[in-house]
This record gives sequence, C-alpha cells and structure tokens, in this order.
Amino acid sequence: MGIGHRKIRLISIGSKGQLGRSIEAVCRTHPSIEYLGLDRAQLDIREQGALESYLRTRPSSLPSVVVNCAAYTSVDAAESHEGEAYAVNAYGAGYLAYSALMSDLMMIQISTDYVFDGSATSPIAEDAEPSPLSVYGETKYMGEYNVRHLLGLRGLVLRTSWLYSPYGVNFVHRMRELAQGHKQLRIVRDQIGSPTYAPHLAEAIVRLALVAVQEGCFRAQTLHYAGAGACSWYDLARATIELGGYDTEVVPITTAEYPTAARRPAYSVLSSERIGSLYGIEPQPWIEGLREYYRHIGRDQHTQ
Repeated sequence: MGIGHRKIRLISIGSKGQLGRSIEAVCRTHPSIEYLGLDRAQLDIREQGALESYLRTRPSSLPSVVVNCAAYTSVDAAESHEGEAYAVNAYGAGYLAYSALMSDLMMIQISTDYVFDGSATSPIAEDAEPSPLSVYGETKYMGEYNVRHLLGLRGLVLRTSWLYSPYGVNFVHRMRELAQGHKQLRIVRDQIGSPTYAPHLAEAIVRLALVAVQEGCFRAQTLHYAGAGACSWYDLARATIELGGYDTEVVPITTAEYPTAARRPAYSVLSSERIGSLYGIEPQPWIEGLREYYRHIGRDQHTQ
C-alpha cells in the first residue's frame, strides 16, 4: 500500500501495560519506526504539559504519532475513586491532546465499549450515541470528547473491547489462574461483547499510524477495532479452559448473581466495518485471537 517507507516516531504512553507492550513488540518488526515507550514513572499524563516537557529532552525531526494507552481501568474501583478516574481518563487525555496540538503530533486515543449502555441488539457503529453506565465509561467518553475537540482529524479515537494479551493481568489470564486451583468457575453469561487480542489491536494501531503520517491526518475521528464475532464472558471462560486443557467446570450465572460496584453493558459488541472500509483492516475472529494467545504463551514456556 506504499506505507512504512517514511520513517516515523511512535510514542506509546502507558508502555508497561498489555497494549503498550504489544505495540512495542510490533514496532520492533518495523525498521521504519522509531519507538519511544513511556510509562507512568517517565510521564504522568495527569500533569498538564508533561509530554511537551519530556519531548524537549528527546528532540526529533521525525513526524510523530502518540498513542495513549494509559488509563484508569479499574472499573469497579472508579465508582469510589471518581477523581482519580477523571484525572487520568478525561483530563489526562485532554492534556495529551493539547500537547499533541502544540507539538504538531498526531494522536490515537484508546477508548472502550463501556461508553455504551448495552441497550443495542446488533453490533454498535461509531456514530451510535454513547450513554455510559459507570464512572469508568463516563471518564473515557469525556477523554474521547477532549481528543476530538482539540485535534480534529489529527486525532483518532479508537474504541476496543474485552482486551487481553500474554502480558499482565486480564480476564483470560485470570481464568487460567483460577482453573489451576478450582474445580468449578461461575461466570456471567448475560453480558455479550467481543474479546480482543491486544497484539492484533497493536498491529492495527501501527498500520493506522503509518498511513496517517503518509496522509497528514486520519480518515475518520472515531473507529472501532474488536475481535470479530461475539460471545459472553461465560463463552470466553469456557473457551479459555478448553483450549488450555484444564479440568475445570464452567457454570453460567446471571449478572444479578454476581453484583459489582459498576454496572456493565449487557451488549457491547462493536462493529469494525468502518476500519475495514477505510483502511482494509479486518479483525480476526475472537477465537483465533485466543488460539494465538495460547501459541504465544506456549512459546514463552518452551524458551524458559
């Protein structure tokens, strides 16, 4: 497609998280990318101007794209730590967007299916009206607004859902962990979404960044990328147990049987049609992502 020949700098904020680590792994395979990963110790997005200050110590003439993977992601804790969630997800994203504007950078803001209320009955398109049920969803939606308002087509809000990877703690990792010490797991069956393998999302992000630098802007302000298809948390847990070869029974329960501090959307399947039509990026089926996850951790165990 004629992309990737112009050298760029990709700046990943929140680089120690599962998506940040996945982006770094993809960037290592691209000689046209100078990768700069920043964790919270190096850059706290809650501080206005932090990115500009840091970049003054690492000047570069390369066209740059900043990817904001930093977020307050403890969905239930956000209900009682509202100030912290707003500081990171809403205001922090805005500070980064303003720094991107002042420093002539483009920006990709990672957002979530939790900006929707779960009332949909078919895959949700980018122009559907958000109506978050939780503080986490509210703060992420405000972060989206800040990025779009400040950057126009120099910024991209990229929503994803049910993210997991071989790195860090996530639902799939937790199911594997629990399966080693429990004969039975009780998992919610009436919440439906699209599990997304973070390395697949990372590949899409890098492609989007390369095209954006070539063209000088993004082709849309908001896109969705999630694993193709849909399932419940119960389905994902059962597939995780079966593919992992664990002898653990998975029992379906209702949301009412597993109360949480934050309300979750009952249906948050994201439509990824727009990213396909605009960029030719087609997410793989969610089950393929899970199979690749197991191949990856199998390789890691083999080399230890």
